[in-house]
Amino acid sequence: MPKNDDKPKLAIFDLGNVIFNIDWEPMFEAWSLYSGVPAKMLKEKGKSDEKIEQFERNDISTEDFLRHINTMLGIELSHDEFCNGWNAIFMEANEEVCSLLPGLKNRMQLVAYTNTNEIHAAVWSERYADILQHFDEIFISSKIGLRKPEPEGFQHVLKQRGVAAYECVFFDDFEANIKGAEQLGIKAVLVDTPSKVRQALRQMGIDDF
Repeated sequence: MPKNDDKPKLAIFDLGNVIFNIDWEPMFEAWSLYSGVPAKMLKEKGKSDEKIEQFERNDISTEDFLRHINTMLGIELSHDEFCNGWNAIFMEANEEVCSLLPGLKNRMQLVAYTNTNEIHAAVWSERYADILQHFDEIFISSKIGLRKPEPEGFQHVLKQRGVAAYECVFFDDFEANIKGAEQLGIKAVLVDTPSKVRQALRQMGIDDF
């Protein structure tokens, strides 16, 4: 039986707003320049829905998603205009968290699990390559066809890495993903500030790296 003080064998990190920061404002500003519609208006019309979930599972094509965005926002972006704005969200790396990765890799398996699409993945995989090299594996929703907080997605990660749920710790900035992980018995930490990662590790007795 697992013990409460057992140190994890696997750490799973979300990417956006955990490993690197993202900001959606530049996307709307770019699309505003292309369309002539105020960014504030585009932001008010834009919302997450089932289409982005489908896009993050690779269930719909980029062209279908672009048509959905144009319809939702009432504009006519070209493929290049869409991509230029879509990829403007990536900001600086979260140094406070990233500085922990080299030492953590020597203590346990280290993976990332992200809800993302193929267009974004092509950008962040190159932009943050020096940081991402610390991960043993990166699970991308649009490649595995599963996304957080679906239990099947977490189960896929655990199976691939050969660990039980109680042997894992998961870091994410989204409450629904945290709850999804906890329902499977994974210790989950809501990263609403960068310091939460180190604090949680120290509470698990991992502070000598």
